[in-house]
Amino acid sequence: EERGECIQLCGLRKCFATEDGEKIAVHGLNVTMYAGQITALLGHNGAGKTTTIGMLTGLFPPTKGTAYVFGQTITADMDALRASMGVCPQHDVLYDELTVREHLALYAALKAVPDAAAQIDALLAEVGLTEKRHVATAKLSGGQKRKLSVAIALLGQSRVVFLDEPTSGMDPYSRRFTWNVLQRNRENRVMVLTTHFMDEADLLGDRIVILADGRLCCAGSSLFLKHLYGTGYNLTLVKRDGCDVAAVVAFVRAHVADANVLSNVGAEVVLQLPSAASGGFPALLHALDGALPTLGVVEYGISVTTLEEVFLRIAHGSQIPGNAETELREWRASQHGQTPRFEPSVRVRPPSWVDQYLAMLQKRVRVSKRDKKGLVSMVVIPIVFVVLLAVLPPIKVASYLPAYAVGSATEAANYRACEQVLANSSANYECAFGAVQPRVCPHCQPLSYGCMAGEHFCSQGHIGAQSPSPEYPFCARAGGFLPNATACESRWFSHCSLGLSDCNATECCRAALSISPFYPCSDCPLNAWPCYSGPCLKKRDAQLQATINTFLAALLIVIGFAFVPASVVVFIIKEKDPHQNAKYQQMACGSSVFAYWASIWTHDVLFMLLPVAVAVGLLPLYASFKSDADAMLGALALLLTHVLSALPLAYVVSFAFAKHAAAQTTVLVFGLVTGGMLSIVSFLCRLIDFELIRNQLTLAQLDTQYLRWVYLLFPGYALTDGLFQIGLR
Repeated sequence: EERGECIQLCGLRKCFATEDGEKIAVHGLNVTMYAGQITALLGHNGAGKTTTIGMLTGLFPPTKGTAYVFGQTITADMDALRASMGVCPQHDVLYDELTVREHLALYAALKAVPDAAAQIDALLAEVGLTEKRHVATAKLSGGQKRKLSVAIALLGQSRVVFLDEPTSGMDPYSRRFTWNVLQRNRENRVMVLTTHFMDEADLLGDRIVILADGRLCCAGSSLFLKHLYGTGYNLTLVKRDGCDVAAVVAFVRAHVADANVLSNVGAEVVLQLPSAASGGFPALLHALDGALPTLGVVEYGISVTTLEEVFLRIAHGSQIPGNAETELREWRASQHGQTPRFEPSVRVRPPSWVDQYLAMLQKRVRVSKRDKKGLVSMVVIPIVFVVLLAVLPPIKVASYLPAYAVGSATEAANYRACEQVLANSSANYECAFGAVQPRVCPHCQPLSYGCMAGEHFCSQGHIGAQSPSPEYPFCARAGGFLPNATACESRWFSHCSLGLSDCNATECCRAALSISPFYPCSDCPLNAWPCYSGPCLKKRDAQLQATINTFLAALLIVIGFAFVPASVVVFIIKEKDPHQNAKYQQMACGSSVFAYWASIWTHDVLFMLLPVAVAVGLLPLYASFKSDADAMLGALALLLTHVLSALPLAYVVSFAFAKHAAAQTTVLVFGLVTGGMLSIVSFLCRLIDFELIRNQLTLAQLDTQYLRWVYLLFPGYALTDGLFQIGLR
């Protein structure tokens, strides 16, 4: 104790706030646990055992008091203490997807265990799991999982080992096997063991500490407690039918005057014999052997007070015998001295956060690779939505001119009429259209045609008294080019604004097919002119069609990516689940908080890059997006920034939940509402635009000038809006 090789609790107290007021879980504990010994911590459910271990391992801070662990305090030096601490929690903290050896390799990296591979092999052999080293823990039995948890606690020559019910769920053989493992590994270690098996505490406990309602009742060796709380020996006799119990009691008292009847139930009668009368036991037993038939007794047995009886007496509030009270008070007084602070003689290399980061990243990747449901939600579903967008046909607005096929004999006259336009190479094509207007529309008045002459022509045709013939719109949909022209001299091409400054006929035709999203042109013969379009739309209808398709494309991408943060929170909440607190286990083994979150973030970003790459790679296949470099780079930047903003938001939300199913549903709905519903509301505001305040504010202005800036705070809406703007370029 003077060298500090112990754990000393000094007035350790813990209070919790409840609805009924403050609940004191631990009342000022003062006790010392020594190196080279196993200290058994006993108590009924709710006595404060797990709370005490939680304070000693840094799960939560003490309300008052402190504890010294090898000369270092749990309040100021917890990070240093965790480097040499091993914990076997009450519930197995294991990953179903990792193997036995992968678990030990993970914690060896967190503790910076030297020569980890050799230690892992030796430890697997010691706990009897060598044959199971490459088996996933999901396939292990309950007892084998407990053995693995014990091995994790012993890994790395931990100087302080906490074992919370290590043999629960084991068969009798495995229990005794584990007892031998613990006894062999207690040298130079402070081992703290909690158990509900009194035989286990009696066998393993060099010192036994009993708690009741958060208070220390007693501490000492098993023999000391039996002497302190025991009442001697119990004589159990099995009666025959017609046995006279009074005669049996009188016979025993003839040899041991202070014998008392403890119970007389069924076929057994139990008498209590004081330890002070042990000198008369040989004569009593010899006389009892010869008088069994006479007394009507079949057989008898004698036993010393058990630890279970001591525990039950303390649990029921029995008082210490008067002659032992003074002895115990003197022992307790000797426990109040504080352990002097010292520098450990053995320096443990502190683990590097980089090593911890790489170990936990490797763990996270392995878990994800074997978690099929998580992979589907995080990778497959976003890719499915992205691919679906590429293969689905775009929505089409009904055209005001049907597709017009050229080449039949009945259309030869119309074809020649359009050739007149092309033949007049010296004339302006916009004016040349007027030369053929009387042929194609005899009843129309001459007009001054511009670029939208075809649209004007159709409007005029519908207004006229005579219904237009199907031939009338023909030339409104034909464009002409000179085969070797150096510029696109025709500005009249199926209402298409190609945006080309220097091209020949072939390039113009190709441009008509691919560049203009607002005025779709199809079936363009590349080596012949004139070129003919498919169904033509008015400019307003074409813009509406492109706008709707672009918005739906952006919306589908956002819906697919909404599943990613929803799957991310599942793993985080599972790790902090109170029944399987893997995060606490890693922290107790000395893991850095920064390394923990950095490994999770890195994993999530890497896995999200796959659907991002697929989305950008398929961008040229989306009918609503241009496939130029600017569009692809813009989409890539948007998707990457969405990843960087959506993941931290999901991490923050995870702290508000204890159940992963509820968190997953909430995050998914949040993503769909903010990325989908808000985008739809914004889109409809711009589409249905009407005046809200006369001459001051329209619905579209309300959205673009006010609501949009609030919506942009949400990653889902920002992604939808950005992709929508790129598609409308």
